[in-house]
Amino acid sequence: MFFNKKRYEQSTTVKTVISFSILIVLMVFVSCSGKTDSEQPELSSKTKTDVPIPEKKSAETTEKDESADNKTTTDKLPIVTFIELGSVDCIPCQMMQPVMDKVSAVYGDKVDVIFYDVWTEKDRPMAEKYRIRAIPTQVFLDANGKEFYRHTGYFPFEELDKVLKAGGVR
Repeated sequence: MFFNKKRYEQSTTVKTVISFSILIVLMVFVSCSGKTDSEQPELSSKTKTDVPIPEKKSAETTEKDESADNKTTTDKLPIVTFIELGSVDCIPCQMMQPVMDKVSAVYGDKVDVIFYDVWTEKDRPMAEKYRIRAIPTQVFLDANGKEFYRHTGYFPFEELDKVLKAGGVR
C-alpha cells in the first residue's frame, strides 16, 4: 500500500473543518444557555408584567366629560404595544436592545415597548402565553390588546418601523 499524500491532506482538512464547525456550534449553544434566576442581572425599567388595555367608557358620562376624557386617554395610551420576548443572555436578543431603545426614542408614548426575559422564572409564563418557539420574538398588539403582527429573530429598526406604521403609528 502506497502513501497518498494528497488524500491524507484532504482528509486532514475535512477533519479540521468538521472540528471547527462543532466548536462554533458549541460556542453558540453555550452563549445562549440560560442562567439561574440568581445569576440574572436586573432588567431595565421597560420590563412590565401586564399588557395595557384601554379602559372602556361608561354610558353615564356626559358628552362634555366624554370628549375631555377621550383626549387625555388617547394621549396617554399607546397606539401599539411592542413586546420583545427574549433573554439578556442571548446574543440576537442583545442586538435587539438598541432597536427597542430607538423605537422608544422615536415614538415615545405612541408605542409601549415591553421586554420579557423568558429564561427567568418570573417571565417564563409570557413565553407560554404568546406561544413562542424561538427567541428573540417580537409581538405587536393594537390599542385593544389584539395581536396584529409577529416576527422571530433579529428585527432591524427599518423593517420594524414599517410594521409600526402599518399599525397606525405616525
